[in-house]
Amino acid sequence: MPDPAADHRDPALTRRREDVEEKHRRVIAYLDETGNDAVVLGRSDSVAWFTAGGDLGQDLGSDVGAVLLYINRDSRAIVTDNVQSARVFEEEVAGLGFQLKERSWFDEPGKIITELGHKRRFVSDLGPCPCPWTRGLEPLRALRWPMTVLERRRLRELGRTVTLAVEATCRNFVRGEREADVAGHLAHRLLREAVVPVDLRVSADDRPARYRRPTFKAAPIQRRATITVTGRRHGLCASVTRTVSFGPVDE
Repeated sequence: MPDPAADHRDPALTRRREDVEEKHRRVIAYLDETGNDAVVLGRSDSVAWFTAGGDLGQDLGSDVGAVLLYINRDSRAIVTDNVQSARVFEEEVAGLGFQLKERSWFDEPGKIITELGHKRRFVSDLGPCPCPWTRGLEPLRALRWPMTVLERRRLRELGRTVTLAVEATCRNFVRGEREADVAGHLAHRLLREAVVPVDLRVSADDRPARYRRPTFKAAPIQRRATITVTGRRHGLCASVTRTVSFGPVDE
């Protein structure tokens, strides 16, 4: 009998759920291959990958997630504190099949992981620390290399969004504006589209020739400027560079 609620399903949520299920299958295959019982993911990029784009970093530039994921062959759980649990479950992973393992904000997250993994072998992507798990960053990172259908679609959309933002910025600033002003205009355009500028560089006149990776300063733009940005959305990153010249382009 057809599901009477089928018309009310969110297509975007369905795609995310399918994406998470595919990644869970990859983790299970990894566990079978290595003989481990569970995986613990704590890096912000790993968490965003497994949750199909959940925004779960501690801050905009943090390498460490605000939650831990505990994944075994039968289930997947999110370990988070009581301060963040409501937002995490209502805004980031609702309907994706995660169990909640809540802790007090002052408790160490590793305590719950230890309880979940009692007498089990598990591996994590976290760096050296006094934790009862084995570090396996590179093997776990390799699980992310084959992009899913959803990731390929999102990356194309992200590349288009970042390109449009950069080119709109290039067309709309004038000679004499400061590098920092141009960077601010671009950051504003990106953030309005839910894209986080994880790297943003504006270098004017002779600065690109003098420095390999110049950041933006208060220097006014007189002859030309090179704008480079890396934007992140749904855990994916895309980079775009454009150069604007107010006169003939140097050979």
